[in-house]
Amino acid sequence: MRLKSLVAILGCFVALNAFGAEKEGLFGGVELGANKVKFKQTVVMNAIQIDGDITADGYLPSIAIKGGYKWFFNENFGLRAYGQVGVAYGKLKNVKYNDFGVLANSISTDSVFTDTKNGYYTTFIDYFVGADLLYNFLSNKNQIFGAYAGVGLGAVTWIANGKRYEVSNGERSYINFSANANIGLRALLEKKHGIELGMRFYFPESEIFKASNGTSKLMPSMPISETKTTHSRPFSIVLSYTYQF
Repeated sequence: MRLKSLVAILGCFVALNAFGAEKEGLFGGVELGANKVKFKQTVVMNAIQIDGDITADGYLPSIAIKGGYKWFFNENFGLRAYGQVGVAYGKLKNVKYNDFGVLANSISTDSVFTDTKNGYYTTFIDYFVGADLLYNFLSNKNQIFGAYAGVGLGAVTWIANGKRYEVSNGERSYINFSANANIGLRALLEKKHGIELGMRFYFPESEIFKASNGTSKLMPSMPISETKTTHSRPFSIVLSYTYQF
């Protein structure tokens, strides 16, 4: 009976490997992204009764490196844990002045913040740890195809231009809490080369600057009662390559 059981276990092990079961182990790689980014600055000026905001948005290219370890419970289901660090840089466009009344017509969007020609440059650096559930729905000897979904926790640093026009008496924040959720498709070729395409969703928005009872070089004669600047990244489209060690 024991010999039969041992033979059965060995038979299952061989069958799984012949079927193309994914191996556990370390992995590392690089990720390219297209990030939707939004900027918003609220402005309150009691002297001329303005309570409005300035907004901009755009897509920023990014690159990140990642590394971690994956485990498999059976030939279909697995789990991976990893760390990732990335950076992005680009120009936000579509600058708009909302609820500024007649003052909006006197502000040239060609010189918003730092002569960026109707744009606003920003950089972000994000760093987080994440965990994904893995599901392989098709396997053969050399290729594996599947899906993943998971979450991440970490922080993001936003570095924006326009400091020369910042409101006096302000406070700038360079480290903000960030969380994300992601989902996508994955393929493993020759048991070593992983390719993934997915989307990642981020929250909450980051408050990177706030000030009260100050002035700006954009409007030096007009006191600003309160202002706050926030950045957010609603989602990213990501393409990854990983190598399985």
